Amino acid sequence: MPEECPSDFDNLKCVPDHLTVYDRAKAQNLIINRVKEGQFEDARVWLEKVMRADRTSGMLIVNELVKDLTVIEYAQLMAVPKAKYEHVVAEWAGAETQRIDFDQWMKDLDNLVERKFGMSIHDLPDMNFRDAYDDGESPADFLEEDFREALENEGFDVEELLGGG
Repeated sequence: MPEECPSDFDNLKCVPDHLTVYDRAKAQNLIINRVKEGQFEDARVWLEKVMRADRTSGMLIVNELVKDLTVIEYAQLMAVPKAKYEHVVAEWAGAETQRIDFDQWMKDLDNLVERKFGMSIHDLPDMNFRDAYDDGESPADFLEEDFREALENEGFDVEELLGGG
């Protein structure tokens, strides 16, 4: 017979099969506090216990964690390798942290062009990508400023490419 869980589960040693709204809020706060303290493994174990005990409550907590934690905290909680998110977070924050290399910059630009125009940068006229990279422009800034101008100079109808013309 399973051990009876106490109503006050401060240490989450035992998670009830069904969490009340109060229990869910308490579990969420405990997980957030552990993340804020840098105890990601503890927080991850607790979240897994909640998910196993009451999946619906666990998913509701995850939904709130996305709102309450920074991108970096959430990535660390979910054990996402730092290399997978570091350059993206730096670009979002406008930070001058570790700079991505030129090859990664080109891949990021190519992905942006693919999503926005449905083509690869390799399908387009030569542009001065290296200068933009060396000047510290992000792929998004290059796409918005230099790229658009280069396409127009080559005779492309940018509005038509975007589906507006």
